[in-house]
Amino acid sequence: MVETFTYWFVRYGSALLIISTLVLLLRWRTLSPGLRWISLFIATATLGEIISKVTSRYLHINNLALFHGYTFIEFNAIALFYRQVFGSFVPRWLIPAVMVFFSGFALINTLYIQAVTGIHTYTLVLECLLVIGMALLAYYQMLAELRTTRLETSPVFWINTGFLLYFAGVLFLFMLRNVFIKSAGSSFELLSNYLHLGVIILLHLFISIGLWLSPKSRLISY
Repeated sequence: MVETFTYWFVRYGSALLIISTLVLLLRWRTLSPGLRWISLFIATATLGEIISKVTSRYLHINNLALFHGYTFIEFNAIALFYRQVFGSFVPRWLIPAVMVFFSGFALINTLYIQAVTGIHTYTLVLECLLVIGMALLAYYQMLAELRTTRLETSPVFWINTGFLLYFAGVLFLFMLRNVFIKSAGSSFELLSNYLHLGVIILLHLFISIGLWLSPKSRLISY
């Protein structure tokens, strides 16, 4: 039974991303401008997962080059979401400057440092650190402005929590990989893949909750 669940989880678990897509479509008319940037993130994640499965499972080709572009779109979609969330809480130039910095670093890394046919670990680690920083700043904003006393009803709270848990989890897995990959070998690699898929599913469940709670108001609500 455990083997059956493990097989299903690895092979079909990512299909649960369709939940966030369905919730997005159902709640589209109620979404504020900031929350609508999440649609770009969801579309990128879903399309990336489909392309990844098709190219690796059926075409048997190296698809790592696609993830360089995927990371670029993913980060900028998240940054645009936070730009709407922060509003005037931070200088208006701050998030665009972060986007330019990340995009420039990602391009230089792909062209000159880590080959496009390999894993772009430097870019991924930078993405994790920047998103974690924005997520923590968003929590600080919630505490400073105190727009609501019931954070569990806030769309931004759920989505922000999902991003923090996911990117902190990915960063933790990167650090563990560097420490244990040589000694644990393929067993740790398999466990790492399970954990990564788990935090992806958790992220999209949190996003789905946030989108479902989206207010009919055109303003982002905490």
